[in-house]
Amino acid sequence: MDNIVKFLKYFLVNLWMAFRSLFWEREAGIILIGSWFGEKYADNSRYLYEYLSNHMEELGLAHVVWVSENNKDIQNLRAMGYEAYWMHSKESIRYHKRAGLHIVCNSSSGNGDILGQYSYGAKKLNLWHGVGVKSMAYTSNEFKRKKKKYRLIYYLYEFCFQKYGWFRSMTLKGGWANCYYLATGRLNAEALKKCLWLTDKNIIISNYPRNCECQKLMKEESELIQYFEKFEKIVLYLPTFRNEETVFDLNLTLRKLGEINDSRILMIAKLHQASNMNPEDSNILILPKNFDINVIIPHIDVLLTDYSSCALDAMYHNKKCVFFIPDLKEYLNGDTGFLYNPEKYMCGYKVSNLNELNQKIIEACYRSNDYMDEQYHRVKNLFWEDPKELDEIWHDIRRCIYAEK
Repeated sequence: MDNIVKFLKYFLVNLWMAFRSLFWEREAGIILIGSWFGEKYADNSRYLYEYLSNHMEELGLAHVVWVSENNKDIQNLRAMGYEAYWMHSKESIRYHKRAGLHIVCNSSSGNGDILGQYSYGAKKLNLWHGVGVKSMAYTSNEFKRKKKKYRLIYYLYEFCFQKYGWFRSMTLKGGWANCYYLATGRLNAEALKKCLWLTDKNIIISNYPRNCECQKLMKEESELIQYFEKFEKIVLYLPTFRNEETVFDLNLTLRKLGEINDSRILMIAKLHQASNMNPEDSNILILPKNFDINVIIPHIDVLLTDYSSCALDAMYHNKKCVFFIPDLKEYLNGDTGFLYNPEKYMCGYKVSNLNELNQKIIEACYRSNDYMDEQYHRVKNLFWEDPKELDEIWHDIRRCIYAEK
């Protein structure tokens, strides 16, 4: 029922904003970008923003504008010579109305990364932030249960959503249900289509900008990478977001990892942006929630995670993975569930017992790459079909959005 209520709400908002947009003059040379609900400067949006900002003249762009809720990020970007504004400022809203292309990377509604209600009349691109083995949106267990309970209503809603473009445009603020999505290959494209009820017309297949070399490191990022040089091995722990009760205990896990008695190994961790869990004191270096982990993945040796799509980013860079999954059964039957068979697509050491965790991390650090077998590379190639650099990614985006040859 939530989607029905949202539709009625957004229908009225969109009618008004569609009328207002008739008086806005969109310019193809102005691009507006945001990420992660305005809370952090990170992910695919950051990498593409820096590329576009650094090549404005040759790309024929007049303005590449970053909008954010984070004043520190805005100040840092301005100090670097980039154009950035507080999301609700007059300047930001002016560019919301003028930009010919709006770009986000997190919210499937477009709203939050930027002020999505102002996107009517602009071309819209969601770079997204990864689709791994876990389900989301219309493929989640939670949605399937709702659909089963209100079967007729949801079947009617899905039919209209898939068949009528005007209906789809009215379901999200600013018409974001009709935006383009960036996929890394056919498998990723099919996942997005299932999860978000997209069509082939909504999909741009290329590469993720965040897999390319970062154009400009922040001071704290550069200092951390330099700090890595003091250690032989770097292990990064990235637990995924959980929105239900499970047998997983973050603080117990962190304390266990802090017991690794090897001065050659640096253990670092970062919680998911949406997580409400507060880590207790431990011997592990805890990164701030707004830290962009994409800049350090190329520099680590082992990724420790569970069901997060970040494992695929680690595989892109040929990193070893350890999956700590004590709540596998609960996660399988919980609100989220799985899109793909975790046994088949989670390539690496799988650990369900806390007592075995540290041993497997040591093995991953110092053993040969024997487990990075044919299956590892097959899965990697399924998700990352054709690795490309930023200029090639932008070419693919422009070709699809502007129908360029």
